[in-house]
Amino acid sequence: MANRHLDSTASGHRGPETSTAQPPAKSVMAPPEGTSESDRRTVLAERLRSQMAGGYWPGYVHSYPHKRAYRPLVSMDMRATWAGVTDLNLYVHVPFCERKCSFCNLFSYPVPTHEMRHVLDAYVDAVVRQIEYYREYIPAPRVTSLFYGGGTPNVLASDQLARIQEALTEAFGTREEDVEECIECSPDRLSPEYIRELRRLGFDRVSIGVQSFFQEDLDHVNRHYSAKDVYEVIQNLRSAGLRMNLDLIYGLPGQSESSIMRNLDQVAELGPECITIYPLAVRELTGIGRLPQSSLMSTRDKYALYDRVRMRLEEAGYTCQTVVRYVKSDSSTYQQQRLEYAGVPTLGLGAGARSYAPSVHYCLPYRVQSGLVSGIVRDFLKSDFGSAQHTGFLLGPDELRRKHLTLSLLDPGISIGSYERVFGASFDFVAELGALMDAGLVESQDGDFYALTRMGRKYSDVAAGVFQSERVTELYSAYRPE
Repeated sequence: MANRHLDSTASGHRGPETSTAQPPAKSVMAPPEGTSESDRRTVLAERLRSQMAGGYWPGYVHSYPHKRAYRPLVSMDMRATWAGVTDLNLYVHVPFCERKCSFCNLFSYPVPTHEMRHVLDAYVDAVVRQIEYYREYIPAPRVTSLFYGGGTPNVLASDQLARIQEALTEAFGTREEDVEECIECSPDRLSPEYIRELRRLGFDRVSIGVQSFFQEDLDHVNRHYSAKDVYEVIQNLRSAGLRMNLDLIYGLPGQSESSIMRNLDQVAELGPECITIYPLAVRELTGIGRLPQSSLMSTRDKYALYDRVRMRLEEAGYTCQTVVRYVKSDSSTYQQQRLEYAGVPTLGLGAGARSYAPSVHYCLPYRVQSGLVSGIVRDFLKSDFGSAQHTGFLLGPDELRRKHLTLSLLDPGISIGSYERVFGASFDFVAELGALMDAGLVESQDGDFYALTRMGRKYSDVAAGVFQSERVTELYSAYRPE
């Protein structure tokens, strides 16, 4: 499974996280100081056009900044970090799987079946201690969403999930009925009994990593279930009254355009409330990342397929909400991400989970390789959390503005009036917004609200780069995965 906290797509994420072998978008940096606003606008628009024409893809943009900008933090004053927070998203990370998918670069590792129960019991103990640790610093918040990501969260037995759910309620209060509680699941571990337990424990939405309905595709990515398993799981989820999201990937080794379209037909026929479909991300240190580039789809091919994917799902009655997410209505979307984009902080719990506090994003150490991940998890199991070392990114006034604009651009759009009310200052990214308009990526009907065009949605990951600071760009360039 995958999610945008440890990447997502997230993502929640949340889908296989991103990117190609191309470097971060250094060419989207602002022109040199002293350049006039009109010249800056022209230069930025030309760079955007060049990137689109060249099939450039920086990877999925689902937060600002990406974790590639995180660096060790000398100290963390948790009381100051969470001071004044009243509304709060909760994210719980479960970094365990039965097997590692060949596309996965997430914070996860496979645990042998005979060790699973012992390891998971110890992990739940540590998560409960971590929840109790944060209780002092975020007293009586209004919890606005809850999401379990991984890894494969449904490796947890129902009694283990119940312990975490009870600890969250004890620490942060009873969640209101309309709060979305979602869990990512692999379809091969969703029995009718387990599904009923999820409902009993308060979950109302399940995100299922289907990836493909064709066995040859699943074999390529080390997924051990069949389309028949997925159909049965969907029927059982519906019988239990659970809403669902289905994840698909296109661009897998050996996939043809015809098989991708047949996948879309099958998922649309099943009619989940939400469909998330990702172009395959080829990342270092993954099984697919070791394949020759000639055996994989190019970014140009994936951009071309995006148009067909969107058209097919729109014909089936879905609305394109982000570059990867299609929904039947706003009520069936991925609520935690929407709330984060609206400015609600997120507390990440579990090894590797990211927290988005008001002025700092942070997490415990993060790695990709299974051996390094397992070592970090072992440290997590014995942590007292008060002395833990964190890695993260401090957001000063300029970076907070850039974050606001980046996330607003992605969903639902940029409001000049809202920006000026939030920051108490006039809008100061005129050249960047103008460049997006000149490149055909955003439009406005009233001169205040600017939303992505159809082409802008397709290239939204590129478009978001205009708000990236030089500091973040330099950190991205220096990042090396482990």
